[in-house]
Amino acid sequence: MANPDYTKLDAYGPLRLRSGPGGDFKNGLCFMETASWLAGEVATDKPKCACPVLGAFAIRLNDALNDEARQKLLPLALPMTGTRSPEHEQKRAEYMTLRVIREILPTAFRAVGLSDFADAMENAKTLRQARTAADAAADAADAAYAARAADAAAYAGGAAADAAADAAYAADAAYAAAYAADAAYAARAAYAAADAADANARQELLLKCIPILQGAIELGPNAADQWPALKPRAEALGEFAAKYLVKGEV
Repeated sequence: MANPDYTKLDAYGPLRLRSGPGGDFKNGLCFMETASWLAGEVATDKPKCACPVLGAFAIRLNDALNDEARQKLLPLALPMTGTRSPEHEQKRAEYMTLRVIREILPTAFRAVGLSDFADAMENAKTLRQARTAADAAADAADAAYAARAADAAAYAGGAAADAAADAAYAADAAYAAAYAADAAYAARAAYAAADAADANARQELLLKCIPILQGAIELGPNAADQWPALKPRAEALGEFAAKYLVKGEV
C-alpha cells in the first residue's frame, strides 16, 4: 500500500474500534464508521465512499473479532474510503469467496476429521472448483451437524464464512453468493461437530481474514494514496477521541 504512515495505529491517537455501529468518540467507532468519518461523512456503517461488498465483509469481521484483534483493522479504514466502484463489486466478491473457501474453511473441516474436503478446498484453483468442494463439504458437515445438533452460530468459522457470503450477496453475484452461503453453513456445521476450538483459535482464524479484506480493497480504486490529504482528519479523530477517553471533555 502507498505511504505506510497511515498503517501505524498511533496515527489515530487513542481511537479504538468498537463492535457494532452506533458508537461515538467516547465509546469508539466501528470500522465502517471510522472510514466514513475519515471521508468527511457522518459516522455510518454504510458510507457512500465505500464499496458495499467490502463493507459487508468488514462489518462481519469487525464484530466477530475481539477487542484487541479488532484494532488491527484500523489501518484499512483509510483505503476503504475510496473503494466505491460498482464495476469492481463482483470481482471483489468472487475474490473474497475464493480465498475464504481456500484459506479459512479448511481449518473447520480438519477439526472434525474431514481432511479430504479441506484438502479439496485448499487445492481449488478456480472459483468453480472451490464452489464444488464447498458444496461437497457442506453435505458432509450437514450430516455431522445433524448428528451433534449443536449451535455453531458463535463460532469463528461460521462468522468468517458468513462474511464472504454477505460480500457475495452484496455484489449481486448470485452464483458466487449461493456457494458462499453453502460454505458458511458448512463451516458452522463443522465447528458445531468439532466442539473443540477455543476462543484464541477462533480469533486466529478471523485474523486471517484481514489480509483477504486488504487484498480485495487493492483490486480496485481505494484511498491508500490519499494519506497526505486525509491525515489531518485522522489526527483530528485521534485528538477528539483523546478528549473523551483521556481528558473527559466534550
